[in-house]
Amino acid sequence: MGVMATLSTTLAPTVALVRRKAAEAGKNIEIVECLCEGAFEAVMAADTATHDRIVGDALTKRMQGVDVIVLAQASMARVLETLPRAQSARRACESGAGCAAHAGYPRCLRKRYFVVGLLGVVSVITFLDRMAIAVVGPLIQGELHLTPRSGVGCSAPM
Repeated sequence: MGVMATLSTTLAPTVALVRRKAAEAGKNIEIVECLCEGAFEAVMAADTATHDRIVGDALTKRMQGVDVIVLAQASMARVLETLPRAQSARRACESGAGCAAHAGYPRCLRKRYFVVGLLGVVSVITFLDRMAIAVVGPLIQGELHLTPRSGVGCSAPM
């Protein structure tokens, strides 16, 4: 099994987690650790081409002979689509022919995008609500003869 990361601070805990889970399952595994030096700095500098090249080189050269590879950062996953061997593995995963752990990846992203979209909708609704109250608040105060000191502060029906 291989574990790849672009940061040493991610690689060590990921390897420890994989070892612990394997031990809990009663499995004896050999882990090949791979730190893609320079890839994190490249992605932080918005140089995704360099990041992808470093990760792709590590995948094709340093992970040869490894049956399973754990990618410690999500930014590394897009590199898989550029590798010919990985494309056929991805198709096998999506068809259910193998690689059960990788097959759930797209569904996981769909759930994350749904949650992010839902949070966006809630933010817009909250913003519109605040804007509406700011506009109609003085009208309501005038209609009900309320002053800021009148002490009526009930915001929900009882």
